[in-house]
Amino acid sequence: MMKNKQNKTNNHIDWLSVIICAAPILFFMLINMFCFDTYYDLNDDVTIKDMLSGIFTGVPDAHVVYMKYPITIILALMYRVLPNVSWLGLFELACFAFSCFVISYSIVELTNKRYLQIFLSLAMSFIFQALLIYQSIFVQYTVVSGVLAVAGMVSLFFSKDYEEGSSTGNKITSIVLFALSFCVRDSMFLFVSPFILASVLIKFFLQKGKKEESIKRAIPFIISFVIVMIAIVGIDKLAYSSKAWREYKEFNDYRTTLFDYQKDAPWYMFHPEIYDEMGFSESEAQVLVDTNLMFTDRIDTSILKRVVAYNKVTLGKGYFAVGFKEALTFYLYTLHKTRECKYCYLIIGMYVFLMIVSIVRKRYAYIPIALSIFVIKSIDWMYLIMRGRIKDRVTVPLCFCEIMLLLCLIIKLVYEEKRALVLIAIVCLALTMFYPMFRRNLKDTNEEMALRIEKDKGWAEFRDYCDSRYENFYFMDLISNITFSEKIFANDDVKYSNYTLCGGWLSKSPSYERKLSVRSITDVDEAILNREDVYFISMDFRDTNWLSGYYNDRGYYVSCDEVDRIYINDSQYYVVYGGNIR
Repeated sequence: MMKNKQNKTNNHIDWLSVIICAAPILFFMLINMFCFDTYYDLNDDVTIKDMLSGIFTGVPDAHVVYMKYPITIILALMYRVLPNVSWLGLFELACFAFSCFVISYSIVELTNKRYLQIFLSLAMSFIFQALLIYQSIFVQYTVVSGVLAVAGMVSLFFSKDYEEGSSTGNKITSIVLFALSFCVRDSMFLFVSPFILASVLIKFFLQKGKKEESIKRAIPFIISFVIVMIAIVGIDKLAYSSKAWREYKEFNDYRTTLFDYQKDAPWYMFHPEIYDEMGFSESEAQVLVDTNLMFTDRIDTSILKRVVAYNKVTLGKGYFAVGFKEALTFYLYTLHKTRECKYCYLIIGMYVFLMIVSIVRKRYAYIPIALSIFVIKSIDWMYLIMRGRIKDRVTVPLCFCEIMLLLCLIIKLVYEEKRALVLIAIVCLALTMFYPMFRRNLKDTNEEMALRIEKDKGWAEFRDYCDSRYENFYFMDLISNITFSEKIFANDDVKYSNYTLCGGWLSKSPSYERKLSVRSITDVDEAILNREDVYFISMDFRDTNWLSGYYNDRGYYVSCDEVDRIYINDSQYYVVYGGNIR
């Protein structure tokens, strides 16, 4: 018979349980890091690292925009103290490990039997490996935010805070995790928040007795949570309260709408009227289409606003990129195609598993609970599909959240038996569903690693080229360079980089202007035209006729000549443009 711990409160930490939970998680993470190099997943993560470390502007800068200022200022200060330490990567990996630990510890603490604690800890560690091995190797800050929020949800779900003599330990842990999640990526936290609210309501619904006492005890938690969130938002708004940052935020909102949600700017050959109305030549329009927003000062907030309005009114690109009927068809399709959502079969299996266990146990209340979770999940997914934002960095945390909530319900349902063998048998059966997922994610990790190694060689060649010509400055064509990433523990020197994308989410920001001011660059197009130490770089497959056309339209009859090449492999290379363009 399994029994709850007697005379134990959350004021007392069972350090042996802590070790039992932490050891396998750390072991698996070390094994992963030993077998694979750890990468920042996207160029966005590299840009954030460059800003925080001082590589971007020359000094650590906490204005990361998509991460909240209370966390970025701490990371920036740490880079000032020890600049050669990969603080951002360490922080993200620590968040992964701590989140997995909290989830595992919340479940292990259900029992005081050591052998059962060890079994549950090992089982949870395997589940984390099965679900998140790829994400723990290719680290992305949006995914980190989602995992933190899920850990807070599980901690709250299994908390004993409403029992007599208990403390607020789990509540504090949940608030810390929610705050970190919100700081790392607020939009991801908001996507997960419906599941968090559902877990709280489910816990309350399944609780036996003392519901009024539970509500009273929840009030301080809710107040504390709201105060923390208000403080985070307040500090962040204060950090971006200057006129320059407010203007940039407005510009970036329209940039996001145009290129992330409406997908692109209209091509001149198909829609010349909008550009003629704005006084843009075809070459200037191509600058906008290619998202090289820093190339000319003519692309400002008013221009983006007019193009966004044109897309909406003339081309029908409204708030939702996809209609409801089309989105519903796509959503139902993804449920049966693991190529689109590789977790779908596992999730469906867990729903079926929960239903079967609830029927066998005659706990029919779990059936509408499972259906309510499915409805919440469907609303989240339908919104993402209709907005055209089905990205792995968003859907993986959502799937992880759904799986963890279903797993919590299964464990809670089985735990009511208070039979160790029954729990072990059920968990073993559940683990068989995770094994195919582990094999799939391990295969994806190996394949992606092979691709990253090849890409890393090209990006390393590019950086070495720029570093060996440190007196020069290089603007990179955005479309040619959106897929680069870097190793987290690359041991590179932390110094100002003499290259940057000619667009992206930092375009027109004070940080971007500060970067250019280090090399006394004010106008990008003028610098490329008139200075012998400023160049434009794009991949060999990119058509750069617009570059010569841009200057010809302005009365400069010059050609855009190839000055040098940076070879990635035998067939691909970067082209450095300059020379006769001046």
